[in-house]
Amino acid sequence: MNRPYLPDDIAIADLQTPYASAPEPKGALGNAEYAARNGKRVLAVFGADWCPDARRFASVLALPQLQDFLSQRYEIVLIDVGRYDKNIDLAAGYGLEKVEGAPAIVVADADGRVVNPGGAYDWRTARSRRPQEFADFLAVYAEVPAP
Repeated sequence: MNRPYLPDDIAIADLQTPYASAPEPKGALGNAEYAARNGKRVLAVFGADWCPDARRFASVLALPQLQDFLSQRYEIVLIDVGRYDKNIDLAAGYGLEKVEGAPAIVVADADGRVVNPGGAYDWRTARSRRPQEFADFLAVYAEVPAP
């Protein structure tokens, strides 16, 4: 498995509005699902700009050191959940009846099957995670088969 390396001292810019400035999520998810049929996974990140852990996850996804790896394996969609009152219907489409924390991360295959069931909320502590943990997570779920 080809895993990118991210040193612990890597500079990670704190993006301030990654979710509010993201493309409209319904259209972006449609494009991502189309791309998934061509061999990529959909990485749906349900978050909000007020949440430092959600901002951290989006900030790591924006690292130049990850761009080649991510662009070959994922279609990433950042979805603004507001104060848990926006785009909740999109989360339900991935089996999340409600968004219980941010970020909620869903990885889906070309058939829309969730590849990380039960793990959507594993990144609510993103601020305390080492950079390599992000890279390892992304590498594992780029290849693991759907249950």
